[in-house]
Amino acid sequence: AAAVSIDELALVVSRRSLHRIDPALGWHLWATDLCLTAICEHKIFPRIVRLPLFHNSLNDYTLPPAFLVSAERLAAKHAAFGPIPTLCGTIDADFFARHRPAGAQVPAAVAQRVKPTARARIGEGAPLTTGQRHCCICDQRVEAWLPHPHIGRRSEFMKLLDAVGSDLSLYQCPSCHSTDRDRHLWLYMLATGLPQRMASMRILHIAPEQHLETLIGRTGPREYLRGDLHPMRPGHLKLDVEALAFGDASFDLILCNHVLAHVSTPAQALAEFHRCLGPGGVLVAQTPYAPSLMHTLELSRPVSSAFAKLFYGQEDHVRLFGADIADMVRAAGFSGSLRTHTEVLGELDAQALGCNVREPFFCFMR
Repeated sequence: AAAVSIDELALVVSRRSLHRIDPALGWHLWATDLCLTAICEHKIFPRIVRLPLFHNSLNDYTLPPAFLVSAERLAAKHAAFGPIPTLCGTIDADFFARHRPAGAQVPAAVAQRVKPTARARIGEGAPLTTGQRHCCICDQRVEAWLPHPHIGRRSEFMKLLDAVGSDLSLYQCPSCHSTDRDRHLWLYMLATGLPQRMASMRILHIAPEQHLETLIGRTGPREYLRGDLHPMRPGHLKLDVEALAFGDASFDLILCNHVLAHVSTPAQALAEFHRCLGPGGVLVAQTPYAPSLMHTLELSRPVSSAFAKLFYGQEDHVRLFGADIADMVRAAGFSGSLRTHTEVLGELDAQALGCNVREPFFCFMR
């Protein structure tokens, strides 16, 4: 098989459906006499992610004249690759007639295959078993994840609830010191295409994780503002999430991870995020929660640090979110839900990648 770079080409995957390919995403078409496969290669870390989007026998695809025109344009531009004109030369009127019934079924077949999951590989060696540990932050193989020093101090109440948060046994990468939460969130974002879009985005990153801040900065966002209630790093703004000092529709992406369990009124913070995001804007807001709780656990009065540690999981938390967390976000005007590891990352081994398989992706759209 030979790879042909797609620039302005409209790639046809069904008789009645044209799919415009964004060159910024690094799409490629792989063609042989048996199959067509579209592959997205992640440009920030080329060795980290390859996501096969669809793959099928040519018997399931009917290719209209628009494909031939595009193929000729590609052939002129990439003459060295060669196989596309040969492939198209075998597709004649007879082919279209014989495969019309199959063509009618293509949209449904493609829809089934094109799922927002990472079915493929993280790194050159696919770390799909626990014997092949790999850090997606520093792109290094890992002998063993370092546990959190307080791994044995989780409260009995949190254990009984089976609350979901950091996996303290997979806590730190020995090479770059990233945490399991850093790694999981970056994988989630890669698999859903967020970093590939960041160059055109206005991004607000609240309480930014140092490793993720570096990775996001490398994407060259259109605008990238970082801040915290008590900023500690140069260039960071002082931010109050319940009263953001930005105009309406100022951002395309807001990242606010592990903050909502600390704020006085999360509904007010969510309303501010909704106001500051433009139409179609994305909110990523990871937080610990207990899916076994029907409703968020929160007292009507301030609590002691001992109480917070026992019932909320951390001394400075003011609540423990329950299964109603997604409803709370949607009540602020967002759409979306908590997406599971399997839904987003497919068969990728969470242990090998140093992540908590039970931690979902908190991603919502305005």
